[in-house]
Amino acid sequence: MRFIFRKDAVGVVFWFALISLATSAGPGSALDDYKCYKANDLKSPKFEKSSFVLADQFGVNNGEFTATRPFLLCNPSADVGENPEDSEAHLVCYKLKGPKLDAAARPRVEVSSDLGVSQLEIVKPQLLCEPSAKAVLPAVTEGSFLALSYNVAGLPEGISGSHPATNTPIISPLLNAYDLVLVQESWQTPDPNPLAPLRVYHELLVADADHAYKSVPATHPLGNDPERPSALLGDGLNRMSRMFFLPEVVRERWEGCHNSAADCLALKGFSFARMVLMPGFSVDVYNLHMEAGSDPEDDVLRDEGITQLSTFIASVSEGRAIIVGGDFNLHTNTEPDSTQFQRLLTETGLVDVCAALGCPQPGRIDKFLFRSSDEITITPTSWLFATETFVDGEGEPLSDHDPLEVRFDWAITQD
Repeated sequence: MRFIFRKDAVGVVFWFALISLATSAGPGSALDDYKCYKANDLKSPKFEKSSFVLADQFGVNNGEFTATRPFLLCNPSADVGENPEDSEAHLVCYKLKGPKLDAAARPRVEVSSDLGVSQLEIVKPQLLCEPSAKAVLPAVTEGSFLALSYNVAGLPEGISGSHPATNTPIISPLLNAYDLVLVQESWQTPDPNPLAPLRVYHELLVADADHAYKSVPATHPLGNDPERPSALLGDGLNRMSRMFFLPEVVRERWEGCHNSAADCLALKGFSFARMVLMPGFSVDVYNLHMEAGSDPEDDVLRDEGITQLSTFIASVSEGRAIIVGGDFNLHTNTEPDSTQFQRLLTETGLVDVCAALGCPQPGRIDKFLFRSSDEITITPTSWLFATETFVDGEGEPLSDHDPLEVRFDWAITQD
């Protein structure tokens, strides 16, 4: 038996983390209700897409469909104090791709359940739900994830140090190899766009990225910020993850800027959010883009930015495990950059992954830092600039920065 769910006219029913589906034929039916949870695929084993010919009672778009990934787990449920009719009859619902309904052929139905009577217009197939067996796995207390920090050079074509109009769609699917992605210089094109024909490219960057959790890009000031009227763009900092992020993403701009590298045209700074490794245990993840430029004023501003970041970490992340990735714009094999960077490490207890693993290029400006806590041990196990992966068809790099990938192991300390 299969359950094919179609998105209704309101278009909201499947987009909550916890929902209740009434699969009963009507009030008083012996069928159970199902409480459905949005689920992340742990890819162990990797889900293989399946195609099949499906038909249902509407009969208006029968044909070949493909189940692309698991999306919901549905438990039989009942009112408190009662038991489900069949406590073993679980459902797993898969995202479904296939023929769409013609607008002129959309059925309209009246449905009734214990929750009431509704009239619906049927819009498109959405999910395929299969009766399934379920076994609860033991709690995970350790794991690993592959992280990427990448300045994608997403300024408008002709201003960018790369060719984002061509290269961003190439970058997008390559991000799927990573569990955590931190990008800099990735801005969403405003809609409507008062800067047209100039545009930016974040919507192209995420188009083929299949991460379950993606940050909402910062809004653009477009010259209307009274504290920085020169700023047209937001911070350009975004993140994608297969691990759950707590909803709040805090964005902090640097308190000053200098025009030597066009830094005042955007609200550069750092962002912060908590990434959940397992229920009750999370790591604080920071993404940053520091002041560029080589004037003495830029050196002063980077030093002030280190103080600002260090103060924020002491206030918000005291005693917590931390990962920091981004474009530091600090050539840490030269001065004053080296002294400034060492001050950041000393004040925060952070460790440079490059130094921890003895990497061959310690002066590079794209970096990952980390810190363990009493509860969570963070251990980097690999460091690599993925210059052979992020290239176009002619082997040319896709950005004016190299993408830095680091694998982190994590473990929960057991009392």
